[in-house]
Amino acid sequence: MNKSAITIREMREDDLSAVRGLAEQLGYPISLADLSQRFAWLNKSSDHKLFVACTDAAVIGWVHVGKEMSSLLAADRADIGALVVDTQVRSQGIGANLMMAAEKWATDKNLKLMRVRSNMKRTDAHRFYQRQGYEIVKSWHLFTKALRDSER
Repeated sequence: MNKSAITIREMREDDLSAVRGLAEQLGYPISLADLSQRFAWLNKSSDHKLFVACTDAAVIGWVHVGKEMSSLLAADRADIGALVVDTQVRSQGIGANLMMAAEKWATDKNLKLMRVRSNMKRTDAHRFYQRQGYEIVKSWHLFTKALRDSER
């Protein structure tokens, strides 16, 4: 693929079908209705930004970056909510370009730290983030509890 033919831009509603397909490649099934509802909310928020990587023909990747609020123990920081690049075009600099767009957004928001969470089994993703200058600082277990039947 010709790298110069790839554009990084803000996500639009008409990208959501492709975004959904890419999310499913990582094992995150979501209905188009739920995705549209979440997109509408996130797209209005100044604390979140959604970018896509696209060619003239298709969306081939996307990233969600958001501001994570301060707590008693940590200052405001940016968080990558998701990064997905189509399996057919990985290792071509697309993920790096999406991360640069997310980092620029966070820098423009005067955020000093970017965090990324990555499943322990995604070792290729870990190497990718390390190549982008990220370092593993801790590991933990994630505990969840459904509070309503619809969340199970």
